[in-house]
Amino acid sequence: MEPVKQVIKLTPFLILCIQIAYCWYDLLTVEDSFITIKYYLALSLLIINIGIYFWKFEKGLIITGIILLLSTFSLIYITFEVATNSFYIQFGSLKISTPDIHGFSLLVLIGYCIVNYDIIKMFRAKLALILKKL
Repeated sequence: MEPVKQVIKLTPFLILCIQIAYCWYDLLTVEDSFITIKYYLALSLLIINIGIYFWKFEKGLIITGIILLLSTFSLIYITFEVATNSFYIQFGSLKISTPDIHGFSLLVLIGYCIVNYDIIKMFRAKLALILKKL
């Protein structure tokens, strides 16, 4: 793969690294901050992802997408202040809502999907073959 294409494909990962570094800077310098397991989980997944990038580039890209997906649904936190949105439909007393969605992570995930569409398509085909064998 060409170096320019690799840098373009790495852009969401670099944004993720910068955001988590800034988040941890805020967590460690602000007096009233409370570090939860979701922050530790994001940092550990990022460190594992860095190691995977050195081992296999395409797998590192897939793991980056998984991290962004987890962050979009607020299962891990990559920002200091977590603001989420949720929408719902109400039928009488029944209220059906979407999961909490983190806007910044969703924006980076959309950019990731646009830039790495060919990798996602290849991963989807491999996953379909694996599931077909089962």
